[in-house]
Amino acid sequence: MEPALDDIWREVHLDGLKPVLPLFPTDALSEQSDESELLPDYAESDMNSAISALSGRHCVKLENLSISFGSVHKQPSWTMDPTALLDVLRQNPSLKTVTLRLPIPAVTVIEELGDLSRLERLEMRWWKDPGDTGTTGDGTTSMELFPSLRNIRSGKLSTFRRILSYMSTHLITWLKITVSSFSETQELFNMIQPCSALKSIHIMPIVPLAPTISDPLDLTLSFQPILKCKAMENFFIHTLNTVPPSDSDLTSLAVAWPKLSTFTWSSLSRYGPQATLEGLKTLSANCRSLRKLDIPIQVPPELPKQTPHAPFCDGVTVDIRQWRVDDAVDIDRFVGYLAPLAPRDGTPWLRLGNVKAGVWIAVGDRLRQCYD
Repeated sequence: MEPALDDIWREVHLDGLKPVLPLFPTDALSEQSDESELLPDYAESDMNSAISALSGRHCVKLENLSISFGSVHKQPSWTMDPTALLDVLRQNPSLKTVTLRLPIPAVTVIEELGDLSRLERLEMRWWKDPGDTGTTGDGTTSMELFPSLRNIRSGKLSTFRRILSYMSTHLITWLKITVSSFSETQELFNMIQPCSALKSIHIMPIVPLAPTISDPLDLTLSFQPILKCKAMENFFIHTLNTVPPSDSDLTSLAVAWPKLSTFTWSSLSRYGPQATLEGLKTLSANCRSLRKLDIPIQVPPELPKQTPHAPFCDGVTVDIRQWRVDDAVDIDRFVGYLAPLAPRDGTPWLRLGNVKAGVWIAVGDRLRQCYD
């Protein structure tokens, strides 16, 4: 006897940007069913109807659910009735991954998600949060949900704050989040301070943050809480008006994050680079797992005399695409400054960007001189 269709589904995607609703069953069904016939086509006006059609099916083995509506740059102006979505969540207790990019009321759905004991990854975008009190969740609430949740992607700090209020923060290992202001960035650092298992964090701005004189993000003061996340392996932050890491900051990182593998501080800022070659050496010497380093680097006006330096850890890539140059003299001086740290086996270690085509000639010549 052939199993029922609903007993075989492992993964479902509903994407409101496409004219045909794509549903992806397991490979076993790929030759047996026409995906376009599983649920009706829909337009912007009938997203609720599409979800309602899905809620009529009891997919007991469904593990991955993704429902999206809108676009990356445009949030729907209306608020969706969550009734049909809640039915879908109740009917599928085996869900491990849930992606919801919908204008839905956050509180109602979060509590329903809490009944998914196997949920490991949750992505949230565009959630309506009119009742947000602004308080920070610290995992001490009496109603702890999400016993298996480890991976969170949130398009809004207030939604992430609500999730934290329903779970133990020490469970989180991976976080990707957008912030709308420098104060939110500082709040985020304080919020994740108790996340002792956090290994990866990726922070992006919701909108371009205009540089201001009165409201810069002070790295020395604001970054300290997150240094308590001792398991950190991958750190990425993109912002505009921040003071880049200094040698002192890199020394603190080297002590706090010995397992660090990737560190990126992308800052389009009026503040100049603060770190020097000495800071890079300290970080690479103490973080033996380091494989990629991407931060603004300060180059002295005069190229220092060549002196022997210990090379970076094997396989480390120094990414200087943030450093914009206009002529061969600048890039020649810059590469010459970093070259003593190049691995002696000639493995790739430097990435360049924002340079004119002719500059590559100077780069190649300079590197060949360093290896001769």
